[in-house]
Amino acid sequence: MSILLQARRHPYFIVIWAVITFMCSAEHAGFMLYLIAIPSLLYALIRTAVNWRKADVRNKYLLLIALILLSAAVVAAVHVQRHHHARSYADNIISELEKHRQAHGDFPASLDDIPTLASAESRPHMLFYNKGNDGPFLTYAATFVPFEAWHYDFSEKAWVYDYD
Repeated sequence: MSILLQARRHPYFIVIWAVITFMCSAEHAGFMLYLIAIPSLLYALIRTAVNWRKADVRNKYLLLIALILLSAAVVAAVHVQRHHHARSYADNIISELEKHRQAHGDFPASLDDIPTLASAESRPHMLFYNKGNDGPFLTYAATFVPFEAWHYDFSEKAWVYDYD
């Protein structure tokens, strides 16, 4: 029996992995895929090897392997897209801050001091800006895992990843 026929016999596999994919695609939840997919993938690989001569059982676990790999690919693609969106937003903030510094000689005290960046709403990706005594500080949350962030090093003009 083919893997596609197994999908019709075991639709709960598809539903379960669709829910897992949806949950792990949420911002800051991508790491959960490691906790779920790796043990599931090892289990499915072992069960496939043990039942290699039983086509029906083997195809059931091959379907599970395909769903796990598809789920991992979708979650990775979603988080890469989120990261690129967050970085491009933050890069736009950096360019506006640099324009303000060149025009006024110093960085603004707040992002709201720049008319194009003024906003009453909260900023996406937990973006935070502060100009303290040590100079400006700009950071935004990493999208794949919680408690990690990127901050901009204004002296090096580069993004630095802050691990938990």
